[in-house]
Amino acid sequence: MTPIRSVITGKNNAKQWDTRGIRYLIYQRKRWMAEALAVTMRLFSHGLHAQPRRERAAEGKNSKGDEPMRRDQSCSIEIPRSLTEVVEDKIRQMIVSGDLEFGEQITETRLSEMFKLSKTPIREALLRLSSGERLVEAKPRCGTFIFSLTEKEISDISTLRIMLEQGAIRAAMKANRAALLVDLGKNLKASECLWEKIDLAVYRSLDHGFHRLFLIHADNPYLLDTYRMISTKVLAMRNRLTFSQEYVRKSIAEHRDIVQALCGDDLEQACSIVEKHINNGFTERTRRLLSGA
Repeated sequence: MTPIRSVITGKNNAKQWDTRGIRYLIYQRKRWMAEALAVTMRLFSHGLHAQPRRERAAEGKNSKGDEPMRRDQSCSIEIPRSLTEVVEDKIRQMIVSGDLEFGEQITETRLSEMFKLSKTPIREALLRLSSGERLVEAKPRCGTFIFSLTEKEISDISTLRIMLEQGAIRAAMKANRAALLVDLGKNLKASECLWEKIDLAVYRSLDHGFHRLFLIHADNPYLLDTYRMISTKVLAMRNRLTFSQEYVRKSIAEHRDIVQALCGDDLEQACSIVEKHINNGFTERTRRLLSGA
């Protein structure tokens, strides 16, 4: 038997036993055992019993009666939004709904009092809205204003929208044809319920969703990001317009024509209808009205 002293001091003296060394080893062993016990208890508290994986899978359910979590199952965790993001969304909604008018001046003080918040998240939200979607314009020595558009700018937005949607249609039909047609059909069916009784809020929402489906199924995040830069302005402009029953029915009919063309794989016809459809929504008279000319 090897003397403890030889282990601790390196001296090979079998006649001398170091009791302090023995106590040290006993202490270390107890500490290791305590740590191992603590780890085991933590594993049991999380439901990870020492049961073989095959046996757990055969049981099918855990002690609470729930299905066991598999490696391929996704577990989404909702991450709370920052105060800046909440304020940004609220200001965006106010612009779209018309609570904040085109060209209207806004101040951090006014918004701070309105939302009962400090100016810091207000300032950061306004900076985001001005740099991305350009819904807010900061004019040196003048102040901060909600965006306003000229007739040419409205026309330019329509031109870009047509290009993006036509490109998205071609990409979506190539990447996700079946899913696109199914979703367009569901949207069209919901829209046709408005044929007799018009609800403008529902129509605007369905119309926006119909066109956005092209971008979603195109499976191109850059295309979708570019579309987002103008989609809020398009929504804001359309919410300031009143549509007649005749216009809504014509719009739904054009949606139907687009779906039929896509079902027949006639992409050129579908793209042609989309161009005509978008231009019908912003006529010369409408552009003058929205620009205040």
